[in-house]
Amino acid sequence: MSITPARQRRVLFVGNAPDFAGLAKRFREETGDRFIIERAASAPEGFAAMSEQPPACIVAEYRLPETDGVDFLRGVREDRPELPFVLYTATGEESIVSEAIAAGATDCFRGRRDAEHPGLLATRIRNVVQTRQDMKETEREGAREHATGTEQYQVLFENTNDAVVWVSYEGDRPYIQEANPRFKALFEPPDEDVVGRPLDAVVAAEERSEEAEGLSRQVRAGKQLDGEIVRETVDGPRTFTWQAIPIEASETENVEEAFAVYTDITQRKERERELQERRERYQSLFENNPLVIWEEDLSETKAAVDAIAAEHGSVEAYLRANPDELDRILETIELIDVNRNAVDYYDAPSKAALMDNLDRIFTDEARETFISLLGAIADGDTRFRSETESQAFTDDRRVELLDCFVPEAHADDYSRAYITGTDITENKQRERELKRERDRLDEFASIVSHDLRNPLNVAAGRVEMAQRECDSEHLLHVEGALDRMNDLIDDLLELARQGEPIGDLEPVALAELGAACWETVETANASLEIDTELKIRANRSRLKQLFENLVRNAVEHGGTDVTITLGGCSDPPGFFIADDGGGIPDTEQETAFGSGFPTSSDGTGFGLPIVAEIATAHGWDVAVTESANGGARFEITDVEVVDSQRG
Repeated sequence: MSITPARQRRVLFVGNAPDFAGLAKRFREETGDRFIIERAASAPEGFAAMSEQPPACIVAEYRLPETDGVDFLRGVREDRPELPFVLYTATGEESIVSEAIAAGATDCFRGRRDAEHPGLLATRIRNVVQTRQDMKETEREGAREHATGTEQYQVLFENTNDAVVWVSYEGDRPYIQEANPRFKALFEPPDEDVVGRPLDAVVAAEERSEEAEGLSRQVRAGKQLDGEIVRETVDGPRTFTWQAIPIEASETENVEEAFAVYTDITQRKERERELQERRERYQSLFENNPLVIWEEDLSETKAAVDAIAAEHGSVEAYLRANPDELDRILETIELIDVNRNAVDYYDAPSKAALMDNLDRIFTDEARETFISLLGAIADGDTRFRSETESQAFTDDRRVELLDCFVPEAHADDYSRAYITGTDITENKQRERELKRERDRLDEFASIVSHDLRNPLNVAAGRVEMAQRECDSEHLLHVEGALDRMNDLIDDLLELARQGEPIGDLEPVALAELGAACWETVETANASLEIDTELKIRANRSRLKQLFENLVRNAVEHGGTDVTITLGGCSDPPGFFIADDGGGIPDTEQETAFGSGFPTSSDGTGFGLPIVAEIATAHGWDVAVTESANGGARFEITDVEVVDSQRG
């Protein structure tokens, strides 16, 4: 507990204004030694400073970490409805001012970036503090008038939300002469009367009795005290801000009467603890996050790029043409914090070393990324993503996915921004490997298409010429083998193309597509039954390939007179193609989508792998089970269903 003589006046400034030093200096010049100004960086720190010693006035910035000045004001007003409170805002928006006044702000001051700004704010603070001082003098006059029993005092005494008690001294011990309803509700046990009892015995637990008696002696000596104390209520210990006001105090004589005012701040203290716990959780998440996280103030950066945009148009073009200007703009970024993971990620010896030597991690690619980021900031974007390249203090290079996010509360001035870096070096290496594999596959497809088809075409031509000269059953078998080799080449080329991007998606009606595909596939005496009106989002051409391959598979392995059914699935959403043929044995269903399965004399073995590739490229799941008629049932699920009413 900290108790300070009430003659000392303390102003608490809550926020991170860069001009605080100038404000504090000017305030001292304006007010002399009667006032001191102290600083708290956040709302939890502000509540803690208030608890330690209530100030004469609070000045709070609108932009605060994790909250804003109006919410902080509401918390203050719950326990200190009369405390002077000045909201200090850089924007001056009417909506903010109106909200602050409605929440109980004493005054609102719009910040300016000029030489007169600190003096103006100091004057406003001095005025509201003096007004509060005048109000307190009026309260003291009312307390003095209580001795004559004035009616105004009694109304105030009875109806205030604070617990108030009037005591008179016998020696150094205060005895309760009158207590208002709020005091009795807090401190008077059932069927007992606190009037006439020693104040310290009523409000102080045994372990705090010595402390209470010491404070009472100071008040007896004429000192007006205030501070934060814990006192014992009928519901257990609670925390209060407390004022002791001597009546007719003098410098040389002891007082005979005094008022004690108790403002219950227990809930506020609990809220402070919750805010502190929340801050600690945030800090733990920030520090231990596996991502690299930078917390930055981009307010000066935003102003600088806005000026460039106003004068030169394209910020990106201007910075690319003026690299020195890029260096100047980058110097306006104020680094607030960086998490521990970043220190390890960049192999830096410490946070300070990392924040002071950013040039060690910058590459040419990073400079280009920041040019794009600055262009986005000039456009008012609050989210930005790009790939870039950085280097560690050991010169090892890493590919990063860079994300910048400006919270909505700071979107007007960019005073808070969070930049995260995700190491995607291995992913990019994998992409390069996949591209090399893709290139090799394309080369293979080219060989298949060109180098194999040429001799096949020659062989087919020779068979045709031989059939004109003689009628041999062997030539028919050769012709069939050549046709099968051509089918194999077609399927291999189609399978190779499945690694390409899926392309544009559009609403596709399954019934319509199924009927159209049926006309283009050799189906012999097979029949198709369509039992769905489902419309899904897909690439029409690739979905057509999927359907055609499943139909061919059913005809080749279910028989030329097989019945094929196209239907819909509900949970998860999708569709199925089933037949009443011989089916696929349970032991072979898990391997059905591998190359070379099935192995009938008419098939190539690549139809089902193509089906699986098309489904996977869409993000769908594909599986094979037994149909209701004992045949094969292929289910394609997790598809995006299109609302038929919206098309």
